[in-house]
Amino acid sequence: MSDQKYPQGHEIESTQTSLELLYRVSRELASTLDLSTVLQRVLSLSISTVGAHSGSIITLNDKGKPVDSAIIYEDQIIEHSLQQLQATLEQGLAGWVVRNRESALISDTSQDERWLQRPNDKKNSHWP
Repeated sequence: MSDQKYPQGHEIESTQTSLELLYRVSRELASTLDLSTVLQRVLSLSISTVGAHSGSIITLNDKGKPVDSAIIYEDQIIEHSLQQLQATLEQGLAGWVVRNRESALISDTSQDERWLQRPNDKKNSHWP
């Protein structure tokens, strides 16, 4: 019998981690209706679950324009404007993700052409 009908150990662990994240996200959604707060909490839980040090979530309206977002870099919530988000969607990795409908993971942003480099702004060099 070469067909595997039952998941292997790593598949079970991955599924369990995903289910735990979904459970925690659903609890956050149920506890507040403020979109900004929900986005920050969901992103924080996601970053913690996958062991990342940064991440972002950008919500778009039906015309593809940014409505709100959460950006976390090294445990700090990064303040931003809708104009900054729009530039990111036009020129940065977040825009690439939207256009290609694919997720992306970058180990070194300085080596990835999709990453939006902001000149003279080291604090915000982590923008997606």
